[in-house]
Amino acid sequence: MDNLAATGGVTGPGRIGRVAIGDLLKRASRRFPDRIALTDGTRQVSFTELERDANRFANHLVQRGLKPGEKISTICNNSVEFVKALFGIHRAGLVWVPINTMLGPADMDYILGHAEVRFAVIDDNLHAQADRRAALEARGMEMIAVNLTGNAGKTGLQEFNGLLEGQPDIEPDIEINDRDLAMIIYTSGTTSRPKGAMHCHLAVVMAVMSNCIEMQLSRDDGITGQFPLFHCAGHVLLLSYLSVYGRMALMRGFDPVVCMEAIVRNKLTVFVGLSLMYQAILDHPRRREYDLSGLRCCIYTMAPMGKPLLERAMADMCPNFVLTSGQTEMYPATTMSRPEVQLDRFGNYWGESLVVNETAIMDDNGNLLPRGEIGELVHRGPNVMLGYYKDPKSTEEAQVRLAPYRRPRFDRRQWRGAVPRPQEGHDQVGRRERRLRQDRGDAVGASRGAERRRGRPAASAMGRGGLCLRQAEARRGGRRGRHRGALQEASRRLPGAEAGAYPRGDADDRDRQAAQGRAAAAI
Repeated sequence: MDNLAATGGVTGPGRIGRVAIGDLLKRASRRFPDRIALTDGTRQVSFTELERDANRFANHLVQRGLKPGEKISTICNNSVEFVKALFGIHRAGLVWVPINTMLGPADMDYILGHAEVRFAVIDDNLHAQADRRAALEARGMEMIAVNLTGNAGKTGLQEFNGLLEGQPDIEPDIEINDRDLAMIIYTSGTTSRPKGAMHCHLAVVMAVMSNCIEMQLSRDDGITGQFPLFHCAGHVLLLSYLSVYGRMALMRGFDPVVCMEAIVRNKLTVFVGLSLMYQAILDHPRRREYDLSGLRCCIYTMAPMGKPLLERAMADMCPNFVLTSGQTEMYPATTMSRPEVQLDRFGNYWGESLVVNETAIMDDNGNLLPRGEIGELVHRGPNVMLGYYKDPKSTEEAQVRLAPYRRPRFDRRQWRGAVPRPQEGHDQVGRRERRLRQDRGDAVGASRGAERRRGRPAASAMGRGGLCLRQAEARRGGRRGRHRGALQEASRRLPGAEAGAYPRGDADDRDRQAAQGRAAAAI
């Protein structure tokens, strides 16, 4: 506590009042030790096992000589061991640097070098990839193998589960402050090198608490876990459900039958997916074999869903659909379009701001804009990133410099509480910007071409008073295909999608689904 004069010399609660990501699991395991936290196929893992092995791995890392604040990477796809390693990393006070497993060796190597990582946990099948292994060995990376495919013994590395044997079950005595750096998640880097968005413990925990409130999560909830945990969306969903003593059914990628089987077998209550994933489930020839009536909510993300598909999904799977969105820089979710408005609004909507966020549209001078004006989509709240790692220039361009929003021309009633989603014009193939406008009180997107016709600059300028997320920095450009968004890739790899095995909806649906894939790459 900085101002001791105000508190009469009292320094505050200290460690007993800390906010730390790892404590979410600890509290859940103490209240409901025998509840199932994770499933992976038919495998079930209780909160007690997850807590115990997270502590054991944290103690191993400390004994290995890693100090709080040091960087450690995971090069892993979804698994129980990945989750145990993740919480062990948080418990040891280390900085988690997840690697998107769909990145090539060159981009992986850049991230590891830029973040100064010297230690990594890697799946055995990923270590078996010659180019990847050569890049890691050339860097002198210390590695632990996850026995994902039963071939960890062939790697010559120490195996994750074996390292846990003999380690203390008690959490190591590590001091963690809420503003300590907890993770660096690298953006896609589509026009330049990836940038590392830094998040502290407080930012992530606040996002989790906000999600629990807005999504009305309960201890009876369980969610499908096909989104990759190395992505901020998958990570925050895991934390959100475990924090309320719910559960996640882990999957490595998306398969319609695997998802439906998990929903039925594990009595899951929430399905989360992209529009193409819903289409694949609805069109699957085995759809009627699975009773999905236990779903209480379905979440779709990153792109609007066409009216025919949404109406069909609501009638077939669940009547309660929610659209959520967020960015790596503002730990998700930041906006939500709730069930009661799903059939009232179609088009390009972000939804309403969540409880911890303020979202607005500004001009280049930091003024909030009225209807009909084009500007910058900006956010502020406790889930904002600390900045871009080792990149003060980009951080300064994105972050707050003048604290309060200036409000002389803004009437909240004009917005109806909703924030617009960017709309891609025909001249925007493969890229987008968050330059938006308000029209007739409804929030609609403005194409880049419209900006040019109005004489506005093509590149976004910094908005004052909030974090300005500049999608000009996330265009596909000449590096197209090198950094596919993780969720876009999951959608692209739907079984039979390339061959057209699943019929699509009307032309509007197909256009929206194509736009969804492009939008996913910018996240």
